[in-house]
Amino acid sequence: MPENLLYFSTNTKISFILNEKFYNQRHFVWCAPVFDPRKENSYDTASLLGPTSSPCEIYETLKSEVSRSDRHSVKIDQNKIGLKKGAASKLEEEVITEQEFARITYYIDNATNLDFTPLLYIIPRDKVKDRIIEVHPKDTATLFGMEYQIKDLHRSEFSIIEF
Repeated sequence: MPENLLYFSTNTKISFILNEKFYNQRHFVWCAPVFDPRKENSYDTASLLGPTSSPCEIYETLKSEVSRSDRHSVKIDQNKIGLKKGAASKLEEEVITEQEFARITYYIDNATNLDFTPLLYIIPRDKVKDRIIEVHPKDTATLFGMEYQIKDLHRSEFSIIEF
């Protein structure tokens, strides 16, 4: 597979807002080198990305559950857990105060489904190539799926698409 020029990451509106408001416009993201692995050649390693790590499939699931006001959305519940874990980490790192942590937790606990509207981040490789981290296979959705993390993605380093 040739070196990709872009990475793709699906996030939620509330995640975007919290990162902008409390974490100095620094975003922690999981991303992939393809948007929809189902559209890749089956002999290409990009096609091995699991559904729970596919930016396209995450977007589709969130969009469906948000638009249908699903009160038992597993994706939204997982996002809430991740946001609280991230806030606890930022508190421990002293990026936020106890008061800010309490406010973030309140926002998460009182968010509506619409606050979990999906946003697709388009991340040019050149802007993050020195900071992107390949996820260890023990933490990926599939054994051979290529997943990455960027722990400090600045707002100026990605574009957002909503569809």
